[in-house]
Amino acid sequence: MTQNRHPSVDRLLAAIRKSGEFPAMAKTVGLMETIYRALGVGKTRVFFLLKDPSASVARFRFGFGQSAGEMKPWFEIPIRGAEDLFSLSFTHQKDIVIKDATAAEVVRALPDWFTSRGVPDRYMVLLPLVVDQKSVGLFYVDGEKAGLAALTPAVLNYLEVLRGQAILAIRQKPGRASGRR
Repeated sequence: MTQNRHPSVDRLLAAIRKSGEFPAMAKTVGLMETIYRALGVGKTRVFFLLKDPSASVARFRFGFGQSAGEMKPWFEIPIRGAEDLFSLSFTHQKDIVIKDATAAEVVRALPDWFTSRGVPDRYMVLLPLVVDQKSVGLFYVDGEKAGLAALTPAVLNYLEVLRGQAILAIRQKPGRASGRR
C-alpha cells in the first residue's frame, strides 16, 4: 500500500486488475480519490456508477466515503421511465448541483429508492459521463452542508476536468474503437 493512498484504493485496484478493465478503471479510481481528498476525507462521499449494458440501469461500481459499502447494493439509477434528478441528469447529460438535499422542492424530485433510506442533510453533485454522445456513467458526490463553502465555482470546474479525464480513460480502453479512421 502506498503511504499517502486511501486504504480502499488498494482493494479497488486489486479487484479491477482481476476484472481485466485495469487501465480505464484504475485511472477512474485515482480521479475519485482526488475528488474525495479535495472535498474533505470523512466529510464527503464519491461514487462511480456505470451503465449496465444488459439492463436500463446505472449501477454503483465503487466509491469512497462513509457508508459506501452499505449503499452499493441499492444505489442504482433507473435509466428509462423515471423523472427524478438522478435519471434526468443521466439521460439528459446535465450536471446537477444541489446545495440542500433536504429542501422540499429537492426532496420531491429525488427518487423513492433514495428517499426511502432517508434524505441526507448534505449537498449533492451529479456529473454524468458522456462518451460519443451517450451517457455511460455518473459521478455522485455528496458532502456535509458545513463543507458547502468548499464547493466553489473553481472546485466545480476542477470536478468537470476530472470527469473529462475519466472519459478519456474510458475512450482509451483496450478493444474500444477510437472513432478515428
